Amino acid sequence: MSEHSPALQRICTAAICHFAEHGYDGASLSAIADLVGIRKASLYSHVAGKDALFVLCLEEAMAAEKDFATQMFSAPVGADGPGAAYAQALGERYENAAHMRFMLRAAFLPPEQHRARITVRFESLGNLVRQHYLHQMHATYGQLFSAAATSRYADAYQGIVESLCVELQYAGRAQMQRRYTAMWGILSDSLTLHSKAAVPAR
Repeated sequence: MSEHSPALQRICTAAICHFAEHGYDGASLSAIADLVGIRKASLYSHVAGKDALFVLCLEEAMAAEKDFATQMFSAPVGADGPGAAYAQALGERYENAAHMRFMLRAAFLPPEQHRARITVRFESLGNLVRQHYLHQMHATYGQLFSAAATSRYADAYQGIVESLCVELQYAGRAQMQRRYTAMWGILSDSLTLHSKAAVPAR
């Protein structure tokens, strides 16, 4: 995933964790250097400064989350329907992966000078998730739904994922799970009713 030198990779790994915990404004190059076990001055032989390091971390975190999404959608669709594996995995992913915590903090509390870049990257991830979901919808239901209906379900799915991310960032995994259970039940019921209605009567 990364083409960084081993030294720069160690710096990025430490910085992603530090930015995820403290945010851009609260982050300190001195603290990051301490985490890596080098002097602050040595950081500047690898990155130009805090902004450059943040951008490197952003690109790495987004690449990691895209890889994770693709991995979750590569499994066969289970009983809970298209997109369930990814949505269900978000809570554990948030707790265990600094990449995701970094990504969400950057998306919801962006430093102003990086807002445009973060928006583009976050939308790119959302578009990837949407395309994976549409693929699973087609694989599950074929031509049973119209293109417009399938697109509306993709919009609903994206709304669920984004809502779950908000809960993770601001309320935690338990609240996220409650929201997932409620919203996924509504989506699943709608898909079931729609699919039954779309089957011609015999």
